Amino acid sequence: MISIALLAATATGLVFTLSDDEWKGRCPALITNQEVKSRELKLWPTHQVFPRYPDAQLQRRRDGDVWLLARIDADGLVADLKLIEASHAAFIPNAAAAVRKWRYPKPNFDNRPTCIELDVHVMFRMR
Repeated sequence: MISIALLAATATGLVFTLSDDEWKGRCPALITNQEVKSRELKLWPTHQVFPRYPDAQLQRRRDGDVWLLARIDADGLVADLKLIEASHAAFIPNAAAAVRKWRYPKPNFDNRPTCIELDVHVMFRMR
């Protein structure tokens, strides 16, 4: 698996656009990615858009994977994305464009609106 360097992530626009302080300021409460993993919390999209397969990768019959860290706001919208890893850079833009359109149930933990950070794995598979 090829890890995409920060330079590639910056070139594709997949570094968080909000600083950590700005993100925390927008959230009534926040559950970080580490807390999600330790609590074994699951949050599944209620609306999911599938990414378009990149033409060049389709012609090469190449499968691919993209892992993103998604920040879900208190309304269940994808507020921000960051690239974690990708098997090939060509898959990153289409994966990110699709995930930005996903919708989640409004995160609500301990009876209060919450923002949450989730790992998202987008798979491109030939069928």
